[in-house]
Amino acid sequence: MKWFPHCFAFLAVIAIFILFACSGDNSIPEEDYYGDFGTPVSPSDIDDPYQSGPVSSSSTDETEDSSSSTNETGDSSSSTGGAGGSSSSAGGAGGSSSSGGGAGGSSSSTGGAGGSSSSAGGAGDSSSNSGGVLCGSMPYNTTTQFCYSNSKIGTYCGTRTTETDTYNPDLYECKPAINPNGIYLKTPVSYQNESYEAVLIGSQTWLARNLNYDTTSARCYKTLTDSLANCITYGKLYNSATAMRGASASTNNPSGVQGICPTGWHLPSKAEWEALRTTIGTNNNPGIKLKKSTSLWTNGNNGTDDYGFAALPGGRINSSNESKYLGTLGRWKSTTASGSNYETMVIDSTVSASGAVSALPGADYYSVRCVKNP
Repeated sequence: MKWFPHCFAFLAVIAIFILFACSGDNSIPEEDYYGDFGTPVSPSDIDDPYQSGPVSSSSTDETEDSSSSTNETGDSSSSTGGAGGSSSSAGGAGGSSSSGGGAGGSSSSTGGAGGSSSSAGGAGDSSSNSGGVLCGSMPYNTTTQFCYSNSKIGTYCGTRTTETDTYNPDLYECKPAINPNGIYLKTPVSYQNESYEAVLIGSQTWLARNLNYDTTSARCYKTLTDSLANCITYGKLYNSATAMRGASASTNNPSGVQGICPTGWHLPSKAEWEALRTTIGTNNNPGIKLKKSTSLWTNGNNGTDDYGFAALPGGRINSSNESKYLGTLGRWKSTTASGSNYETMVIDSTVSASGAVSALPGADYYSVRCVKNP
């Protein structure tokens, strides 16, 4: 039994150790715990698997509401790498004010502009335009459009793009299906069951074809007898007394003589024919620019019809009842007398047709064009 005292002492030591272990502080000293890379870590930083509920501290990338984040600031909501606001997108800024990379407003878009005001790199409100030119408060393209009376925007017709080629867009329009350069009344003129287009040239508005008004003394160009087909194509022919309906001759501009023209229209005086030639350019062969560009002019000498006037060679019937010049010559009545003759607009079939105004017998039958009252 010599070993018994030794066993008892050994068991006593074990018992004392167990009691110390159960009753003592077994926490790990802060200074004795090290992280993966040798950096001391606070116990509060160690994830507790038994802890519940969201962490109230902010994240590394961004924050909500009034707190700031590493990248950008937020507002009522935020998105990854971007800023919040009433709405936001990557790379842009929201909120009521703009920030780097985009424009502010009620909404924002990537690298663009939002709201009613413009900013660098984006477009502004509806009042902005490439040239910054406004008609009243409306932007317009100065290459294809014009501003009328600082309140209406019109479109240039074809190649007519100068100040003299502007018009009231409430009354006139381009009709490229008829003539790309013509400035036409929006509503054609209805007269004696026929419809007449009308064109604006300078400040004058002319019927765009010869009058085909039916009256007892009117004539159709004839071969052996009057041909209705010629009246349909070229219009009727009239002497001065019939065209003017017995009114006195006039040199005025406007003439003031309605004659056989529709209400609101009149027969032109010599001064009005000359005004037409001046608008086109008297040194630019105005007859060529007024002639219709069809095969109806003989020798292939058709015009360019730059304005939609569409002059046709209706010929004439003289006082001896002789028909002549169909296809080669057009003559149009005026109200201006010259002795026993009347001044007459004449366009021939030559390549240098000038459209001169000459005194010719009033008793002869010629074509008629009407011009709109101012």
